[in-house]
Amino acid sequence: MNDFDAETMEFVDDTPGTLAVREEAPAAHDTPAQSLAAHVGVGLRRFTEAQQTIIERAPDPDDIDILPTGEIYYGQVQYRRRLNEAFGPGGWGLIPVGGFYQDGETLCREYALICEGRVVSTAIGEADFQPNNPRLSKATAAEVVKSIALRRTAKDLGIADDCWDKRYIRAWLEKYAVRVWTTGVGKNNKGEKKPLWRRKDGEPFDYPWREDVPGPKRVPKEDGESPALDPNTKWIGWAKGADAYDHERFMMMLGAHGFEKAADVRDRKVQTEMFKEWKAMMEEDNV
Repeated sequence: MNDFDAETMEFVDDTPGTLAVREEAPAAHDTPAQSLAAHVGVGLRRFTEAQQTIIERAPDPDDIDILPTGEIYYGQVQYRRRLNEAFGPGGWGLIPVGGFYQDGETLCREYALICEGRVVSTAIGEADFQPNNPRLSKATAAEVVKSIALRRTAKDLGIADDCWDKRYIRAWLEKYAVRVWTTGVGKNNKGEKKPLWRRKDGEPFDYPWREDVPGPKRVPKEDGESPALDPNTKWIGWAKGADAYDHERFMMMLGAHGFEKAADVRDRKVQTEMFKEWKAMMEEDNV
């Protein structure tokens, strides 16, 4: 049995480099009276109107992100900033209720959100870990557990609870997200196909799932002629190659024409002009 340190509220394991956990969840309070005694201040009084305004403010859509599986979420940094804004640094805290416990390769722990000395909400955070993967270690999972618990307890307070509203979710997905097809490029998923979600302004997936590049768009010509390649699709393909060859010089050329990225160049004449300019620079390099 691991020793419990009352000062740190941790179960201590003497084995170097290990994180002690329980194998079973902590027991719940037996009676309502015991539960109330353990959560002093719940529902005792309202926060000020100014604090309520901060807490209930709708989240900025730019502060919301999306998991590849399609669930949207408010970042843990944003929750902390909102709590600091409402109660000030030191006016709130997230404290563990008991130790960690483990279910297979899932780590769990209960936390209580304290605001101005009162328990606001309790919730259990959970996260998976992989024993043989340093990037998904048990210590890393422990940090994720805490952030998940913060998100769940702050939801009870009303912060960014829009992320659980189905109508808000559908509207946000339509405006800010895109669902794309990807191909597995990792050791265990090579060649598999899978649809994933990301923000429209997010970076394309690269590893272990690589985002599929759409095929050339076909546009019909008049008078029954055969379709031709969309010139903008052709431009983007060429621009990616030039950017990969010499990123710094290519970005300088875009900037000189008043553009931030290749996708902004939609005029065919400007594309042709920049292509000739780039070709001239390449020929100078070969002289």
